[in-house]
Amino acid sequence: MLDVLPAEILCHVAFNMGLSAQDVAALACVSTWTARVLTGSAYVEARRASHAGLAACAAQGAYRAARMAVAYARFPRGTWVTDELSSALWTVAADSRGGAEAAALAAALIAAATDNDDDCMVFAGTMAIQSAAMAGNIDVLRVLLESDKFDPSADGEYALSEARIRGHGACAALLEAVGSR
Repeated sequence: MLDVLPAEILCHVAFNMGLSAQDVAALACVSTWTARVLTGSAYVEARRASHAGLAACAAQGAYRAARMAVAYARFPRGTWVTDELSSALWTVAADSRGGAEAAALAAALIAAATDNDDDCMVFAGTMAIQSAAMAGNIDVLRVLLESDKFDPSADGEYALSEARIRGHGACAALLEAVGSR
């Protein structure tokens, strides 16, 4: 019976109706068609991985899945939301691999944190700038510097000095350009 549904509806049921990861796996086992639909693309893989939550996805470098976890609110709400967002921001900033997915996740985390405009997130963003500069993560550094909430010159130009010391010339040049504005 499920075989007559469009794939989009099956994905909607699997990922937008609050099913657990175990329920999605059980749904995929119903037939070869549901298995192919629910396991056959990078998008579906990322959606399924997002069920592990924001922190787990960020820690594993699964940035597309982490972005989906943010988009579909697969992280704790309430008092600890800023801690979860800031922890993921530090993780992605400190990853020297960088790249477009890491930058997109950083942008999503900053956007999700706008509802939690407190000192903790400002501190987290400033520390993430330092972590990105230390790791040479130019993609995430660009995203962080676009936000006017975070201070790239905090702690006596620590981010700039670490970028220079570690030989990350592109990061140092970007930080110098921002500092001269």
